[in-house]
Amino acid sequence: MDFLLHPWQLYVVILAGWINRQQQEVIDYLRTENHVLKEKRGGKRILLNDDQRRRLAVKGKILGRKRQSTCSKASWKAKASSPSRCRPRAQIGTSTWSGSSAR
Repeated sequence: MDFLLHPWQLYVVILAGWINRQQQEVIDYLRTENHVLKEKRGGKRILLNDDQRRRLAVKGKILGRKRQSTCSKASWKAKASSPSRCRPRAQIGTSTWSGSSAR
């Protein structure tokens, strides 16, 4: 059986590659921006209100635990020196100090 690539299939592959590259550039920019802002903030902890925690929990649930952990490896390495400031991934979206849940 001969494998024949039709012109429209080639167009779809090229378009998908271009979109993927554009998305990767945006992701790289946002990661760099987050890193710069974290450096500027210093070692201070970010205090989130319930609405902000809820929004992060919704996005984190969509992303999934596996991809979420790979996306945040750099931030966990940076926080390894101060583990008391880090909340484990299992607690994202829950508020242990206010008694409310973001689910």
